[in-house]
Amino acid sequence: MAAFYRAVFDWQISKMPGMEYWMVNTGDGVPGINGGLLQRRGPKPSEGQAVNAHVCTVEVSSID
Repeated sequence: MAAFYRAVFDWQISKMPGMEYWMVNTGDGVPGINGGLLQRRGPKPSEGQAVNAHVCTVEVSSID
């Protein structure tokens, strides 16, 4: 997913040493936590089941 977000949004993503966690810097210039990525800690939902993970949103100035 890190490669996807880097390519699509030009975000800087760096892995935390000794952890399966990646810090996300979106480059918005606003102080604070921009975001993070971590691996799923359970099975993915079965076909037809509801999402069992966090769903996030991303604000962009233009979808193009």
